[in-house]
Amino acid sequence: METLSPWGLFIFGLTTLLFTLHQAGLAPREPWFFQLGMLAGGLGQCLVGGLEWRKRHIFGATALTAYGLCWLSLLALLLLPDGVRGQVVVAPAITAYLLLWCLFSAVLLVGTLHMHRSLQWTFGSATLLFFLLAANHAVNTPLLATAAVCSGLCCGVVALYSGVAHGAEKTLPSREDASEKAA
Repeated sequence: METLSPWGLFIFGLTTLLFTLHQAGLAPREPWFFQLGMLAGGLGQCLVGGLEWRKRHIFGATALTAYGLCWLSLLALLLLPDGVRGQVVVAPAITAYLLLWCLFSAVLLVGTLHMHRSLQWTFGSATLLFFLLAANHAVNTPLLATAAVCSGLCCGVVALYSGVAHGAEKTLPSREDASEKAA
């Protein structure tokens, strides 16, 4: 059974938590925040996605590389002005962007239905997170903002748990191995 790289899940979880803390106003909008998001979330996940591709783990390569590019492009949308008008990207464009990532996350969720349950929770919470972020971007209400923060915290924690679960699964002996040694 194919699983995602524990390293990729850790990076996704940590970046999601960092982004969520920023959304909650607990992480300042300072250069280190964006540098960490770009290097860990963007480049780190793309690197792990490339390693997954070399192992012919297509699902892991697709998910991790795509989310790495998501973090990079989201930072670019938030930080870089539009080259033609010199203005920041307008809210409807960000809303549409987030809805597309919601759809992509939902497709990945369907792809996890035959995988470990923690991956289903990871991609389910990512789908909900992107939907709530898009909805909040569209109407900007405190209730949706709070729901998005709660969803982001859940998504980050579940991704970290998935990383631990998959890391333990790959390094600890299975129950069959333990029972064979005991016999």
